[in-house]
Amino acid sequence: MRAFRSLSIVIGLAILAILVALIGKDETLAATARALGWQSLLVSLLFVLIMAVDTLGWRYAFAYDRVPFLRLMAARVAGEAVNVMTAVAPVGGDAIKVWFLRPHVPYRESVASVIIAKTTITLSQTLFLLLGVAVALALSVDARLVAAMLWLLLVELVGAGGFLLVQVTGLLGRGARRLSRFGKLKAIASAENLDQTLQSFYRRQWRRFSLSMAFHLLGWLMGVLETWLFLKVLHVPVSLATAVVIEPTR
Repeated sequence: MRAFRSLSIVIGLAILAILVALIGKDETLAATARALGWQSLLVSLLFVLIMAVDTLGWRYAFAYDRVPFLRLMAARVAGEAVNVMTAVAPVGGDAIKVWFLRPHVPYRESVASVIIAKTTITLSQTLFLLLGVAVALALSVDARLVAAMLWLLLVELVGAGGFLLVQVTGLLGRGARRLSRFGKLKAIASAENLDQTLQSFYRRQWRRFSLSMAFHLLGWLMGVLETWLFLKVLHVPVSLATAVVIEPTR
């Protein structure tokens, strides 16, 4: 891990040096000064707050508070960074999150928490998209955009509902048992243990499930303010209501 961190710093400094050489020192300093304006700093602060709120959403995806908040937030930041910088979609970032939590929780619980958090953030995004559709209709925006948002809402409802159904009904274990025909006994045990953890959470921890959804929904709502501020920095006049429509579709 230390070697990876050192390599990342070296690569970052090398990229910075190349950019300065290509763009020029004066232009780079001017761009940095613009980026460090108070509005840009406010956008950055808001991003950190959104990350903290989403981390709380992940925290309540555990049955108990066993991981320090700062550790959770560091794991989330690392995972999201991997998702952005690589082409492995959410899979690579989620693996990083699980790896970060090794000293605090068993592998089964950390994997289950990532799956539950993915479920609650998707469900909360569905609610947020529903709000976006309502605002779009109130603003009388282009009918094609409203239609696209409605289709996206339908896809999210089906996807999120199906994902939740798979967890609640224990389909992971059933799928793994089919692998027994090929001698994958270890996969069966792992999947059945994960099934038990997920089903236990959904049966007994509905309050934590609701809190996880609520914090993720708050994160989406704060994203509206982030979008509005970002556009203000770019000198694009936009209302908060319009930002509500932009945020779910960006």
